[in-house]
Amino acid sequence: MTRETSIEAYHKAKALGVISGRRLEVYKILCEHGPMTAGEILGYNNSVHSGVYTTRLSELKAMGAIKEIGKRACDKTGFTAIVWEITGDMPVKPPKKLTRKKKKKR
Repeated sequence: MTRETSIEAYHKAKALGVISGRRLEVYKILCEHGPMTAGEILGYNNSVHSGVYTTRLSELKAMGAIKEIGKRACDKTGFTAIVWEITGDMPVKPPKKLTRKKKKKR
């Protein structure tokens, strides 16, 4: 069951543009359907490669938008998997990745 605070956080994050694209898709699925595994989330959009959603889960976690709440057998895969849930907190943009400077050839 989705908490009211989660729905409010979803609408606010969407309106402010803090979450967009595939992140927003994953966030919306979790908001509407409650705690799920990555495999279960993927079941809502089979046209997407699983790596796309698992990466978005990590990004949403870094933003404080979702959290891990445990592990259980995934309804789609049957394997033990992490269960994800909306935090209800307002997501923040993650810091940009540090890039390494390429060494100049001599």
